[in-house]
Amino acid sequence: MFSVRIETLGCRLNHVESESLAALFLQEGFAVCRGNTSTAPVVLCVINTCTVTSKAEQKARRLVRLLLRTYPTAIALVTGCYAQLEPASLEAMDDRVLAFPGKQKDALSLLPSCLRALLVQRGPAPIDQYVCGMRALLASLKKKIISLELTSEFPSQTHMPTRNALPQLTGVPHAPRVSVSSFSEPTAVPRFALYAPRFLFHSRASIKVQDGCNSGCAFCRIRFARGRAVSLETHEVIGRVQALEARGMSEVVLTGVNLSQYRSGSIDFAGLLELIVQETHTIHIRISSLYPESVTSAFLRAIAHTRVSPHFHLSVQSGSDRVLRRMRRAYTRADIYQAVSDLRSVREEPFLGCDIIVGFPGETEEDFADTQRMCKTLRFAGIHVFPFSARPGTEAFAMDAKVPQRIAGERVAAMQQLAEKNYRAYLEYWNGRELCAVVEQSVARVLTENYLSLPIIERGGVAASAGSHVRIRVHNEGAILL
Repeated sequence: MFSVRIETLGCRLNHVESESLAALFLQEGFAVCRGNTSTAPVVLCVINTCTVTSKAEQKARRLVRLLLRTYPTAIALVTGCYAQLEPASLEAMDDRVLAFPGKQKDALSLLPSCLRALLVQRGPAPIDQYVCGMRALLASLKKKIISLELTSEFPSQTHMPTRNALPQLTGVPHAPRVSVSSFSEPTAVPRFALYAPRFLFHSRASIKVQDGCNSGCAFCRIRFARGRAVSLETHEVIGRVQALEARGMSEVVLTGVNLSQYRSGSIDFAGLLELIVQETHTIHIRISSLYPESVTSAFLRAIAHTRVSPHFHLSVQSGSDRVLRRMRRAYTRADIYQAVSDLRSVREEPFLGCDIIVGFPGETEEDFADTQRMCKTLRFAGIHVFPFSARPGTEAFAMDAKVPQRIAGERVAAMQQLAEKNYRAYLEYWNGRELCAVVEQSVARVLTENYLSLPIIERGGVAASAGSHVRIRVHNEGAILL
């Protein structure tokens, strides 16, 4: 048996895609590992990267170097947003690095079968004799895949590609010839094909229902890396959720770059939620993130259902109207306040989180005070705060009135203190109350419906396996199983 190591940086969407790729490798007989846990020879390292900040890119490069040192006979396949935008600089790091474009990531669903075909026929020779051949094979696969059309149409009766969908790869030097005569040449790969209903790294299932973004925010280059907004057809989403429910999964997280831009025919994201609730029976639905403008009357009707988790993470970025305008955001501070008020009107004290960027060019002390005041007034229980990172190719990259790094760091620290205070207050509100929860992968913790991650301090004879739904009582900072 050979092993594939998969490492993921960045957003939940990347983690969902990595989970799916891991499941497909497992399906083909590979061992899959994260960290130094494999006892089988590692032949391939997949690094799913992020480009939101310069630090994320630096972290990716450090990780690639570490993996190359750790596995001197393995290939490092780098994909994701950083690989989409800077492939040449990544491949220049080492001959064993291959950058695979993030926009074509769904086509990686073809990779596990192809790699297995090579390794099965390689013979008993040491694996280090086949590094060049593997890289050539992967490079050939990359070339062919990039030329394929991405389509929204799925093959009938299946969500996953099979060995019959593999491209023909010939002329691989320094390696045994790979027989691919039984593989037909594909002309297209379905968007959202990188999916498998098995989750190795997390106890909760996730489905990517949307990708890409049509917005033009001044600080963000994800739209360049992931492209225009695309959506998984509604019937496919419902089918995948129903299949997870049939397998006994208790919760599914719906993910996307910008869920407010979900469209399948006339159905928007609120309509999708309504249909999922109507067409399922027991599975709980969690939403990964929202924009304030997503909180419409139709959306509020959809989330009123008790199987929609009362946990809403808003992409806010700033509490200053002046900064929001410079960021090219499509909402105002008043819209944020209204969205929060509306969410609380339909669910009792939901967990509300937000993203905040501090130190955006031109952000004054007054602007920052507006952001602090907003987060305090609206009682955001989870605040993800980042210092502004100038990204090449964005409007903000060339903006004047840069905020000194020291000041931005001080603002990050101040927001983190507020975040801790808000979370403690939220936890105290629920102390002594009962909630639904999902048992985490470690089986020593639970994640409640309203996003409290708590250690299990008393089991009460309840047998709880990873991924199972349980009732708990919040006790101080722990959970008692009921």
